[in-house]
Amino acid sequence: GIHPTPLTWPIGQGPDFAGVADRTTGGVWRFARSAHGATRAGEELVDPAALAGLGAHGDEAAADHDQDRFLAGETTPVLFGSALWNFGVRLLLDAIADLIPAPRPEADAGGVRHPLDGPLAGQVFKIQANLDPRHRDRLAFLRIHRGRFERGMNLVNARTGRTFSTKYAHQVFGRDRDTVD
Repeated sequence: GIHPTPLTWPIGQGPDFAGVADRTTGGVWRFARSAHGATRAGEELVDPAALAGLGAHGDEAAADHDQDRFLAGETTPVLFGSALWNFGVRLLLDAIADLIPAPRPEADAGGVRHPLDGPLAGQVFKIQANLDPRHRDRLAFLRIHRGRFERGMNLVNARTGRTFSTKYAHQVFGRDRDTVD
């Protein structure tokens, strides 16, 4: 199976949660409580001695992250945080940007490799209905495999041949929906 390699490790738990130890840098991210719905919880990089004795046991918990083993599918990085309190989310997004390789051309069902800058091709992987309680709506989530998306372009459903407009395209992040420009 795939072995986890924690990049961060929690310090304390429950009401005593104080932050996370960054196992890659040796630093500590201190957590400051914020109200629910806050844009971002307080995150501050502090000296590890400032939170000494609060239960950071990441060193003996698992092996260090190895990028080559991760890319080979043998390990997976693990980060601790709370989406509810919006703590550690930025660390997670930064890790995704830093660790995951850039897309590369993959073969389609016919074995043909298409350049990433070719015509737009994607896959609808989820359809969500009734996201807005004020009216009936449906939102299709599209994973883009290649090409460049621009709002207002017409796309073709390869299965049905039906064309549809993307003038109301949204980017979704948590509960937020922003219109794509």
